[in-house]
Amino acid sequence: MDPLTDATTRNLKLGGLLAWILAGAPVLFGEKPDPAAFRLWLLAFGTFGLSFALVMARSVQARSVRYGLLALQSACVAAMALLMCFGFEGLLLTAVAVQLGLLAPRRAGLIWVVAQSLLLGWAIREHWAIRAALLLIPPYLGVQLLALLSLQSLAKEAQARCALQLANGELRATREILADSARAGERLRIARDLHDAIGHHLVVLSLQLEALSSCAVADGGETTRGGLRAARATAKMLLNDVEDVVRSLNQSEIDLDRALRALAEEVPRPRIHLDIACRVEDSDRAHALLRCSQETVTNAVKHSGAENLWIRIDQDGERIRFHARDDGTCAGSLEPGHGLRGMSDRLHALGGTLELRAAPGTGLELLATLPAVRAP
Repeated sequence: MDPLTDATTRNLKLGGLLAWILAGAPVLFGEKPDPAAFRLWLLAFGTFGLSFALVMARSVQARSVRYGLLALQSACVAAMALLMCFGFEGLLLTAVAVQLGLLAPRRAGLIWVVAQSLLLGWAIREHWAIRAALLLIPPYLGVQLLALLSLQSLAKEAQARCALQLANGELRATREILADSARAGERLRIARDLHDAIGHHLVVLSLQLEALSSCAVADGGETTRGGLRAARATAKMLLNDVEDVVRSLNQSEIDLDRALRALAEEVPRPRIHLDIACRVEDSDRAHALLRCSQETVTNAVKHSGAENLWIRIDQDGERIRFHARDDGTCAGSLEPGHGLRGMSDRLHALGGTLELRAAPGTGLELLATLPAVRAP
């Protein structure tokens, strides 16, 4: 995936197209002594512009196809120099070097730049002479190397920034889950304290009042009996209130939706579409679903080249379902790495399942299920 922002990519595309137009202007607006050669030159010129626009617009995701388009651009530049050389064709090779800086490793990019410079030198020599080739190729080679190395540095910086944003999003999501877990633990502690302390005393008070009521009946004190009945009723009411509070405190929920939205806000690309249709009360299951989401986002950022990622969590009866898919591309057979294997182990430990679906040229789809409650 192109690690640069959309604005940076648009600027590079605009600059490349301007260089394309300016490099062709001397031929387009100059004299054309050979109409047949001009028609072939115009075909090569147009093919270069079209293939450059396709690569920079990310219309093609497969790396092999993008490399093929770059090779076509290099060949078009050589053909233009061979047909009607005006000495400005090297500007277009700089545009190729920019694309290589975003796509190719450094070693491969350097070899490519040298090779296409030699190809251009051969075309200039065939059209003019060896002296012209020796004069033009060195400066154009230097400009290409500058463009290649600068773009590779910019791409690495963008990748590091993207990885940092992803890590920050994961930390924010984990912090939300941990905060919910801490609140749930505190609520459970308060519930136990209420039940063990106040509840115990209210039970003892109720028993004592009942005993006093029995004594009053034996003594025949009607007024005493009435007061004791009222006191006993109040004690029972208080005991019921304490039990209600304990039950409400024990119903602790994990706000998984808030944690996932914190993750999505920090990831610029792909755009994450969340659909959380259920609440997860168990912290272990919430953590498992959060880790599944984080691993899915990491795969989409680093491997699939996706522009969009859809994540849905819902509940079907007694099972929680996690479904994620992206619009990226898969190279073919999927080999689960450490992240996916760790996700599978985490789900299996909780009684869940994991299923991956991938086909060449399509995005990755992930299906996971978990029991909604702990096994007894």
